[in-house]
Amino acid sequence: MKTGRLVFFAVIPIVLGLVSLPVSNSSALMPLLSDTVSVCPDATTRAEGEVFSIGICVSAGLTGIVGYNFTVTFDSSVIEIMNAEEGPLPQSYPGNTFFFWYDAGVKTNLVRVSGVVLGGTLDGPGEMVTLTFKAKTHGVVRTTDIVIAHSDLRDVTNQQINHETRDGSVTVEPVLSVAVCPDSTWRAEGDVFSIGICISAGVKGVMGYNIAVTFDSAVTEIMNVEEGPLPQSASDTTFFWWYNAGAKTDLVQVNGAILGATVDGPGELVTLTFKAKTHGVVSTTDVIITYSELRDVWNEPIDHETRDGFVEVEPTTGIETPRNETGGLVCYPNPFNPSVTLVLSPPEPQAPTGKTDVSVRVYTMEGRLVRKLFDGPIGPGGGRFVWDGKDGAGENVASGVYFAVAETDGRTFKTKMVFVR
Repeated sequence: MKTGRLVFFAVIPIVLGLVSLPVSNSSALMPLLSDTVSVCPDATTRAEGEVFSIGICVSAGLTGIVGYNFTVTFDSSVIEIMNAEEGPLPQSYPGNTFFFWYDAGVKTNLVRVSGVVLGGTLDGPGEMVTLTFKAKTHGVVRTTDIVIAHSDLRDVTNQQINHETRDGSVTVEPVLSVAVCPDSTWRAEGDVFSIGICISAGVKGVMGYNIAVTFDSAVTEIMNVEEGPLPQSASDTTFFWWYNAGAKTDLVQVNGAILGATVDGPGELVTLTFKAKTHGVVSTTDVIITYSELRDVWNEPIDHETRDGFVEVEPTTGIETPRNETGGLVCYPNPFNPSVTLVLSPPEPQAPTGKTDVSVRVYTMEGRLVRKLFDGPIGPGGGRFVWDGKDGAGENVASGVYFAVAETDGRTFKTKMVFVR
């Protein structure tokens, strides 16, 4: 706004007059007019998370503009309004101007703007208003119309300037990515937990993958690495290999191939199982994808970006592992949101190695597999496993009752969990 306080009060009656004027449904009344107020550009494609601007523009035939009043609507589940400001055309006016915009908050699907040129006029073509949006994340292609629901232009005598309107559209596409999923995880000391390496919805036709992941081994210890649910569901014949340099490593490398088939995102390619180390204080580590290669059926690279993650390990809550001769499985908190910790004590006696092989799964009440949490050995002290309320594809599950099932050598343990959103 290029005006001082005195000018501001002077133009309030003018702006209020503009706001109260009747809606000009010019596109219905004058379909043959070439003079337009339009969304510019009329169509644009953006990536999830991208911040971008579009304009409300006047055509070359529109001249002598003193005041303008626009209402623009859109789908706020697809894009979020961040800012509205004078466009380059009124900003280029050498004198004073007044600009006002209103919206009802972050979730609004409506923006109203008003502007006045003081002591002069504006001629098209040019951008009257600049709207800045942020594209929201859905993992699938989403589109919204940008509709000029109300458009009013006024000349120096406060008469309406006839014109028609032309709307636009914005398409939001998933970012082609290999990402740590979930991107943020909070665990208690001693927890055994899994995170995934996932591909986004836009990544298609993957036959082979080669990924390297680093982390701080002083905070989390790698316990196991295995194929994720996505390649396991695609073909009976797969190849998978992983390498790390020992318990103190801070690097894991994986290679995989789906033989005779391909997979499409979204989904979890690789499942990494960690144990949170004990420090008595909060400790953190980034989980970084330092190298990522995807190949298609022709062995050509698939372009994508990478998105890293974060793990925070907090001191224990004082919940002890249930110890008895037959073992036990408990969970806390229950009901839970956003995550629940499962605490398992294996049956005694232990195997000769002192370790017991355990498989931990989450199921719906109907018995459908939701998530594989852990496969591997645990020691005499038992194990802790955290479920973050997501399925094997990294999607949030619905509120409801779920069962955690832990299978050991000849024994099965089950506990009920209630997830509340």
